[in-house]
Parts: sequence; structure tokens; C-alpha cells
Amino acid sequence: MNDWAQLQRDLYKRIRQEIDSAIQTRPRELISYEKDFLKDQRGWKDSNHTELVHELNRADTAFIGDFHTLRQSQRLLLRLLRDKNIKKPRFLGFEILTVRSLALLRNWLRQPSSLRLETEIRRALQIETKWGSSWETFKEIFLYCQTAGIELLALQSAQASPRLHSRDVFASEQIRRISDRVWVFFGEYHCARTHLPKLVHRHRPQGRILVIQQNDDRAALSRLDRLSTTQTLVLLAPPYFPRTKKEAPIQLFCILHTPLWVKWQSYLEKYLKPGDVPPDEEFDAHDQITWSLQMLLEFLSDARYSFPLKKEELFDFDVYPPEDPRFYKSLAKLKPGVRQELFRELKSSNMAIVPETRRIYLAELTVNSCAQAAGSYLYRLCSKRISSRSEDFFKKIYAEAIAFFMSKILNHSRRARHWKDWAVLARRKDQRAREARMILRVKNLATLYPAHRAWLRSLRPFENEVIVSLGKMLADSLFEAFLVEEFSRPRLLRLLTNPPTTELDAFERIIEIQSVGRAFQPKSPKLW
Repeated sequence: MNDWAQLQRDLYKRIRQEIDSAIQTRPRELISYEKDFLKDQRGWKDSNHTELVHELNRADTAFIGDFHTLRQSQRLLLRLLRDKNIKKPRFLGFEILTVRSLALLRNWLRQPSSLRLETEIRRALQIETKWGSSWETFKEIFLYCQTAGIELLALQSAQASPRLHSRDVFASEQIRRISDRVWVFFGEYHCARTHLPKLVHRHRPQGRILVIQQNDDRAALSRLDRLSTTQTLVLLAPPYFPRTKKEAPIQLFCILHTPLWVKWQSYLEKYLKPGDVPPDEEFDAHDQITWSLQMLLEFLSDARYSFPLKKEELFDFDVYPPEDPRFYKSLAKLKPGVRQELFRELKSSNMAIVPETRRIYLAELTVNSCAQAAGSYLYRLCSKRISSRSEDFFKKIYAEAIAFFMSKILNHSRRARHWKDWAVLARRKDQRAREARMILRVKNLATLYPAHRAWLRSLRPFENEVIVSLGKMLADSLFEAFLVEEFSRPRLLRLLTNPPTTELDAFERIIEIQSVGRAFQPKSPKLW
């Protein structure tokens, strides 16, 4: 197993241990219900996107299992809806909707610009506090359904029973009333073929029923080496016949699209962190960056190379997330030139680091932003200082590449825009098109010799956006080389702990990184 795959396994084990230690007891019904779910998730064989789309288009009823706390779980539903090759459902049923909340939702959808109505439906649904999910993603789903003419279906009883089987019975009774094509977005355990799909099958024994699950633990762990070279895998389980083989079977697919540690980290953050504040506010940026730093240090540990910083020195930092009242007060105390540079960094990369005072500023608060902040902070402290001077163009690209590379070590599913993507954006008629054209100007990186600076002035005012884009593209290609062991961990450690001292030095290292990664340029991301 390569280094990356072993790291992913270690991260998964560590988070599951933390979850297991936090959960004292579980209801007997849940344990039995989970066993049925795990039995259903076996016998996987390789499939593909084409086969999945074919079966989904044939299905009368499709169940899509939701891991509530993982935003990418809900975004999969959105991607399926938006896929032009997939037939849209006539109805879309939701576990989170009751008849009352559905009425409120329809009222808001008639006036989606109304903040009062949006606040009212958010309060009724309790998407963040009860389900641990993202309102913004569900908002996109609901608005898409409104535009596409897809009817919404409430599958939760107003007197919600704590019993899992009772929830399945109620939902199946609502689904059986629908004679048209229907999709169901429900908790993954409920979507085990022996649970809710089986109840629906009793009423539609000849109907085509399909289940799509996401990120099965055992399937992903056994395929880590393959997942290191592809962003997504589609798997197919043996057909399930609830009663007799004369009736149509229930088909089951699984899509692996998110690292397991990210999946369970979302669960840990939403449900098991102490405190009485709403789940979305429980995310502690300092804890997350500290954890990311610990994981990176363990991964980089090599007896042949001494690390230039002590752990206690490295972990002595302050974080200023966007909602922190200290955020702007702290920035106001900086010198005007430093403050302007930090605002430019926040705009272009959603984070900014002041290594001298060990401060990390975040424009957004996510697991990925914290992972990249950890990588950037680690590099900047190892390099002692990254100057804010605009002349340090190549040093900044180098720093951005190292930071993004290290964030990908933790979450490999991150992808940067590449030249083809920027070429498409350049044809638009907005501010983004101008930015894209500036980035395309530096495509022939090897010709931008540091001694000649006229080309740098021509990039204004998008120098930072160009730096961030180039750094991420370099990191993407280098990471692909790393996964096939064409770029080693000791070599990464040397790049990290021996930073370039001049612009020429940084330029030469960037060209070296580019040459290593050129043969491993990642392909454009697929649907998932």
C-alpha cells in the first residue's frame, strides 16, 4: 500500500476510534437495523457511470441513501438531477419533510427572495440542528425542483416515531400512492434493500426499484490504492429478490466519491462535539487546523531529516474565522501595506497567514480550508518568512503549490481548475473572463524568466489570482506523480524544509515541479 493510502486508512481509524469512544450506548433496534444495512452492502463488483445511468433511467422508483452530515452526500443528489443524460423524476420524496413543512416550503418557493419565509422554513425543517445537514445545499435542490417542475413529497410523519421500522412504514405508504416516476432521498440505513425498498416492492412487485448508496466503508477501504488514482468509483452489488425470482429484483449501486475520514469527520463535528450551540457553530477552526497539522507531521516524519520546528512552537497560533469578532479588529492593527496584501490573499485563496505573529485568517470555515491553512502555515513557518512584496511572484506560487499539495494529502478529492477550464471561462462576458485571460497569459511558465518583469505588471490587478491558480495546478499534477511514487515523501520534506531564497531559485524549483508532474496531468473531473 502506498503512503497516501496508508495515511487515509490511519485517518479513518483514528476518527472512528474517537466516535466509538464518544458513543456510550446505542439502542438495540439501531444495532439490529445497522446489521441489516451492512449485510446489504456486500458482494460489490466494479461498475461504471454508464451502467448506473442506464439502470437509473429504467427505474420506476430510485432510493438515494443520504449520509446526513456530509454535504457532498446531498450534492450527489443535485448532480444526478442536473445530469442531462438522466431522466428526471416526476416526484422527489424527502425524509426531512412533513406535510406541514412541505406547505411552508411551497409557500417560500413561490417567493424565494423573501428572507422572512426562508427563515420560517429553516426553523421548521431544522436541517442544521436536527439533521446536521447544510441548508444551502437543500436550498439549491428545492429551487432546482421548482424550476424543473419536479413535485416534492413529504415522507416524514408529523408524529415522528422513534422506531426506525415505523418511519419506513409511513414513508412506504406515501410512496405507494405515486403512480409516476419517483426518487426518494432518505437516510442510508433506511435505504438498505431489506428496509424501505422492500416495503415499496410489496406494492410494486413488477416495478423496477433501484438503490444508490454512497461511500461504503468496507468497499472504500479495500479499494484505497485505486482511489488514489481516480476521484470516483461506481460499484454494483448482486441483485436482491425480496420474495421470488419471478418478480423484478432490487438493484444496488454504490458511489465512492469522498475520503472516509472526511465523511466521518462531518459526523463527529455535527453530532458528537460537546456544547449546546447549533451544529454549524460547533466547528472549531483551531482544533481542526491543529488536527491537520498533527496528521501532516506524522505523515512527513522521517528519521533521516530533522524538522526545523518544535511541536509546541508550531501549535502556538491564533485563528480568526470569518464570524469571529476579532477578525477585523486584528486586521485593523496591521500596517496598511500588510493589511492590503492580506485582503488580496483572502480574496484569492480564502485564507491569509501572518507567520511573524502566527496568525491565520480564514474567509470560509470548512474542513478543506483548514487543511490548506495548515499546509500553508506549516510551510511559511519552515521558510521563516514569505515576503508580501509583489516582486516575490515565484516564491508565492511555490508556497501555494506546497500548501495545496499538503491539503490534498488529507483530502485527495480536491481539484483545481486547469487550462481547459480557464479557456472556457475566458470566453464569458464578465469579470471572471478577464481573470481567466490573465491566467492563460502565463501558460508557458518556463518563458517567464524572473529577470524580466514587464509581464508581471501586465497581470494587474489579478496577480494573486494567477499565483493561486498556478500553484494549485502545479500541486494537482505533482500529487498525481506522488500517488504513483514518481515523487517521494522525502523529496516533499526537502522542498518543505529548504525553501527557495531568491526568485530565481523559486522559478527553477517550479519548473522542476512542473516537469515532474507534466506526465501526470489530472483529467477533468467527472460527474462525481
